Amino acid sequence: MNMKSRDTDKQADELQLLVEQVEKGHEEKQAVPIDSIDNTDMQREVDILNLPSRKEKHFINRRSHFKISKALFRFLFIVILLIVILIGAYFLEMS
Repeated sequence: MNMKSRDTDKQADELQLLVEQVEKGHEEKQAVPIDSIDNTDMQREVDILNLPSRKEKHFINRRSHFKISKALFRFLFIVILLIVILIGAYFLEMS
């Protein structure tokens, strides 16, 4: 037998074992009567006295992000430039 054949046989044997284990587990699960299952075992226990506060649970740690578009930036630049020119003209006229 060559190496590939041995690897293929080994993989086939492993897969066969896995299939048998799954079938065996599936049969065991079906053998348990439904009435014998305790519903409290399926429910997740929650310690009501040890819950986090609402503030901790719903707090989102994000920075507020303010994005200025190019058009808004140009508009603000022109407005500030005009204000500076008007203030400069006012003080030049006063002197």
